[in-house]
Amino acid sequence: MKVIILFLTLQQKRIKMIKNILWSSGMIRAAVVLMLVAFSISEISAQTAKNDTIPSALMYRISGNGLTAPSYIFGSLHTVPHEFVNRSQKFMDIAHNVQRIVTEIDHRQSKLFNDSNIASAKALAEQMLPYLVLPADSQMQVIAPEKFHTIDSLLHRYRLVKTLVPNDTCWWRYEPGVFAAAATQITMGMYITLGQEYVRVKPEQTSAKIDEYMSILADSLQKEYAQLESLEYQKSLLPQIMIDFRKVKIDSTFINNLRRGIASMGDIHNRANMLYEVMTSLDNAMVYGHQMMDAYMKQDGQRTAQVMAATDKQAFQQMGQQIALTERNDRWMKVMPSMMKEKSNLFVVGLLHLTSTDVGPGIVEMLKKAGYTIEPVRI
Repeated sequence: MKVIILFLTLQQKRIKMIKNILWSSGMIRAAVVLMLVAFSISEISAQTAKNDTIPSALMYRISGNGLTAPSYIFGSLHTVPHEFVNRSQKFMDIAHNVQRIVTEIDHRQSKLFNDSNIASAKALAEQMLPYLVLPADSQMQVIAPEKFHTIDSLLHRYRLVKTLVPNDTCWWRYEPGVFAAAATQITMGMYITLGQEYVRVKPEQTSAKIDEYMSILADSLQKEYAQLESLEYQKSLLPQIMIDFRKVKIDSTFINNLRRGIASMGDIHNRANMLYEVMTSLDNAMVYGHQMMDAYMKQDGQRTAQVMAATDKQAFQQMGQQIALTERNDRWMKVMPSMMKEKSNLFVVGLLHLTSTDVGPGIVEMLKKAGYTIEPVRI
């Protein structure tokens, strides 16, 4: 999806400029942590979706190949509230009947890590603000008045000013690249809100996402809860995404990297116009978001993946390679057969792990090629 890539990478044209700031100075690491809460890594990493030979669905029944009881695999979209599956009698019956519920990682541990990390990220952001104040002659009034007012309106609509500088309403005093980067965070929040609307969950209602809910469901049903990989493995695999903010220090090296990164983005006019482009694209995000959610609600996993991957093939491929989507699928295929032979399972993983891509086959096709019988299940 173009908008997801826009706000994850600020489009391919900007990615090199932003990277100079992102990981050398930690400028938007807070936004990345919040994105991980909103979207799983697998959803962010979509590559061009290919049509599998198996009918499209969100859930599949796995049988045959020596199994004494079937297992099931479900593809989650991590901005969707758990009520989507909790209200499905079919899904809950399957959860009742299996012996074990399995997710990518232990989401209880992940929540503890994220909660702590977000607090650290917020503290870090507050420490950074003094270094992001622009000289009086370089502030945002340098751009055309109509663009300035458009940015001001959108920043307030999406509550970005209050998020980043809660004690200062004069957002134009600060480096515009900060706001452009933080738009990522806002976009993910918009998709969470969209998920709530489609599942009819009130915005003020605290609702666990599907993956997070699986540990709760396993406990309530007195089922074994297991994972395909550890949180520590995922952190080691994705060091530039799953950053421990407690270890980030604002020192002279940090500040120098920050200043070099900002300078690489061009002069204040370029950076201000970048912010304008990013903010005006926020509304477009909802168009793609509705297409994605429509497909997911119709339980068309392949169409959901196609919407996410259709607009920027190269960017999706690069992101998919970064988070090792195929490598992780291969690792999971080494443990899933023994798990299924031992017990009946309900696997809940990111939807795009199920879907075949340009880089390699999805889990569903891999299971079929391994000799299992794969049947779509409508929940």
